[in-house]
Amino acid sequence: MSGKRMKWHFFLHHLRDAYFFIIGKKYTHILFHAPVYFHYLHIEPLILSMRSNKNIRISVVKWDTYDETRNIQGVNFISKENIRESIFGVYDCYFTTEYLKEFWWFGKDVKKVYLLHGVGPKSSYIKNDGLKEYDCVFSPGPEVRKMQAEVVNKNKIYNTGLPVTDTLVHKANEEKAWFDFKDNSKPVLLYAPSWSNSQDMVSIDDEILRSLKSQRICNVIIKPHPLLLQPSRCEGKNWLAKFNQVEGDNLIVCKEIDTSIYGILKGSDMVLGDISSVLYEFMVLDRPTLVYADERIFHYYGSRSEYDSLMPAVHKVKSAHDLEEALMFIVKQVDNKSVERQWLLEKTFYNLGTSVDATLSQLYQILDVEEYI
Repeated sequence: MSGKRMKWHFFLHHLRDAYFFIIGKKYTHILFHAPVYFHYLHIEPLILSMRSNKNIRISVVKWDTYDETRNIQGVNFISKENIRESIFGVYDCYFTTEYLKEFWWFGKDVKKVYLLHGVGPKSSYIKNDGLKEYDCVFSPGPEVRKMQAEVVNKNKIYNTGLPVTDTLVHKANEEKAWFDFKDNSKPVLLYAPSWSNSQDMVSIDDEILRSLKSQRICNVIIKPHPLLLQPSRCEGKNWLAKFNQVEGDNLIVCKEIDTSIYGILKGSDMVLGDISSVLYEFMVLDRPTLVYADERIFHYYGSRSEYDSLMPAVHKVKSAHDLEEALMFIVKQVDNKSVERQWLLEKTFYNLGTSVDATLSQLYQILDVEEYI
């Protein structure tokens, strides 16, 4: 944007503020911004809970794959372009799940809140200097808080938890799996490989894919991280073509970028992952969790201590042979990791089961908004 246009935008912004100061404003306007759908899933529970509060007006920035089926009554979904052009769209709070600087003209009068979209071993991402851009940092749990406190003053950090986990605590058995296999009597293993900005740090390999296809112990659904389905974000690598090669009667590939993983989690008996937040979220269901990841990946993200904390709570898989052994072990109902999972969850999450309420309580307090019952 040119310097002349920037000055004009600032002038109109302050003119707008003066107008609303004179006439008064009867509500607090929150702008939620999740750049992609799987980020939006982390803030949707908050939106659904607060939309009945008549003291709040809610707007949501449309993500790239947004469509009208995602609309929520009483919530305004707005494009980024319209936000830039809407001079009289006054916001009191900007609430986001990513380190973003798109709406640079928001001044000190707009409270900027950041919610991490998950947990896990990616400590180099969690400790990003982008945190310094925010007035308030909502932290999912004790371990993440320690890392965030290395970047921002601890007084800026609020112990909220991860709102999306509430649905796993309270609605674990309400949602049935949508997938259908040739033999539905077998247990279901969800394989949820994570994305990395370096393709050398993606844990998928031909050996594990062949093993998932050839084993007959369980049915498998592969739900890749959404960015793995976009070659432009994977240095040109077409992961979907590899997944398609192993699809069969006992293995389904979820190819839709905007399919929620949380319904799949609830319908799965086991999960196989690497460094994804999905591992920790699945543990909320207290079901067997397997990890297939080279230690060098944890080293890449500066996550040695997170690796050491994670391993006692999971079934470690280092090869295709390990995978079959672990699956047989679990299917014989010899999963002996429940105590360790509960210990790890206590280190990982604040307010399990009440995170939505805890987050909104903090947000209302910060914005000086009366809770509406």
